[in-house]
Amino acid sequence: MIPFLQEVLEQPVALRRALASTLAQADALRAVARELHAGTFRQVLLTGMGSSWYAGLPAALHCIARLPLPVVSWETSELVYAAPAALTPPTLLIAVSQSGESAELVRLAQRSSRPARIISVTNGTANTLARWADVAVDTAAGPEATVTSKTYTASLVALHLIACLLTEDPLPPAEAAITTLADDLAAFLPALESSLPAALAALGPGDTLACVGRGASLASAREAALILEESCKLPAAAYSGAQLRHGPLERVEPGFRALVFAGDDAATPMQHRLASTLVEHGGRCLLITPRPAHLPGVPDLVIPAAPPALLPISEIIPVQLLTIPLAQQRGFAPATFRYSTKVTTTE
Repeated sequence: MIPFLQEVLEQPVALRRALASTLAQADALRAVARELHAGTFRQVLLTGMGSSWYAGLPAALHCIARLPLPVVSWETSELVYAAPAALTPPTLLIAVSQSGESAELVRLAQRSSRPARIISVTNGTANTLARWADVAVDTAAGPEATVTSKTYTASLVALHLIACLLTEDPLPPAEAAITTLADDLAAFLPALESSLPAALAALGPGDTLACVGRGASLASAREAALILEESCKLPAAAYSGAQLRHGPLERVEPGFRALVFAGDDAATPMQHRLASTLVEHGGRCLLITPRPAHLPGVPDLVIPAAPPALLPISEIIPVQLLTIPLAQQRGFAPATFRYSTKVTTTE
């Protein structure tokens, strides 16, 4: 078994570890929440690079809907170099990095001034970012040697729990949802592996792939495009459903291929219409959805259901597995690096 496949299949166990490890910091996170609701902070700012930045989107949306102060998200390189003034002293910073040693996060930790409070989310805590933080949350994803899989989904778990604690939402429903999802994914993975040939046939041949989501599922579109390019060396673009309609829809013709994430209840009708439009214009589309859609000409891949903030965990796992045969079709060893490294230490 290739290492990447083993890491993908470990994810149900990794999700349970992330749940337990994050809950071990619940008291410290509740203390930060008390500061937040007492007015100590003027904003919540989430930051990271690549997968770590994308993982913050569902938590940011959760907080935006519930907190009485601005919640913003910045890619760390842009924050450090283009907009350092955005990191004001009365900021609650949530910094996410799988390794805690990415060049941009290390640069952030080297600033002469620091925000009012820092929460780090990393895989392990023996790293620069965790040492800099006031509260260091360990995703406990375990060793990961290749392209991101379980460190991404474990970060989604940790960030959802952090968001629930900061917004003072009750934890038991979140804990139950994560546990149920881990169980459902463990049962789903064997069937998913056997369904990959049909999914590939639905997409058909091509040299590019569009990945489309809305809301929290925009994180899935971004992560899907990243790992398709990284693992398969396949040009891939991430769009919101609305963004695709605002111009890039002109790309659609025979040979156009898209992964469309149906998303939550609010997004699903719009994503269904978009998928149908892509097919009407000659494209091919695979709908990744928690419920069968039965759209004419649009095959779907049904995944375990989850609350909106956790649905990106279900959504990305089929794409992780699809990268293996897609890479092999293109003559590459799956999930191997040619020019990059597991931890990016050069700016």
